[in-house]
Order: sequence, then C-alpha cells, then structure tokens
Amino acid sequence: MAICCVVVGYSQKRTSDFELNPKMYEQFTQAEINQMMQTDFAQLFKLNYKMTNYALMTTKLPDSNYQMLGGVQKYANPGVVTNESEIASTGFINPFLYSLPQDAYRVNVFTLSNGCYIMVLPKNTYEEREQAQLSQYVY
Repeated sequence: MAICCVVVGYSQKRTSDFELNPKMYEQFTQAEINQMMQTDFAQLFKLNYKMTNYALMTTKLPDSNYQMLGGVQKYANPGVVTNESEIASTGFINPFLYSLPQDAYRVNVFTLSNGCYIMVLPKNTYEEREQAQLSQYVY
C-alpha cells in the first residue's frame, strides 16, 4: 500500500512543472495568466489545452466518423483574416480566433484551399483527454 502511495505521488506533477503554450500570450495578458495560475489553475490548464489541442491540422482525413463542414475561413470570428499559408506552414490555428463547432461524437473537418484539413475532435474524446492530462497535476 505504501509503495502505491509513493508511486502515485511521484507520477503527479506540480503546477510549477506546467508548460504554457507561448501562443497564449497572443490571447491573454501576463496579468490574466498570472491570476489564473494563482487562483484557478484548472481554468488556465483548460485554456492552454484548447490552444494546443482543440483544432489540429492534418493532410489526411480520418478513416471514418467525420463530417465535412466547409472552409475554415467561414468560421473566422469577425475581423479575423484567415492566413492559410501561415496555418499550413506552422501547422497551428488559434482556436480562439474561430468559432469551430464541436460535435458530440464525430470529428468535424474544415478545409483549407491547399488541400490540408483542420480537425476538431468529438467533444467526448476531447474532454476525456483534457481531463486525463489535468488529473496529472496536483493543485
């Protein structure tokens, strides 16, 4: 029993081990990030997880269980200009700049004109993965 407690204790991470996606500073101020780190780590973690994992670029479609929803630029928030060449070169799209819907059970796929795709995982899969990552932290 004592060995299990020790193994579990060492497998968990402290909030000081948390690595923030640098793109978060494009969306939130340093003061906002510091505030969340001190008072609501789970919220900061979820926002960071969304920045990193919500919308993923790929060149292949999933084998099944997906739905095509058209061009990604159609889902850009007002005032956002979609730079598809930048998205393709970096492999990153800021999910806070788009209103990309998430289905409960299917992968939503959005197209780019260069033949690449943006995928948004199903809500249940996304939340399971997010919770599994968050549960590794002691806060």
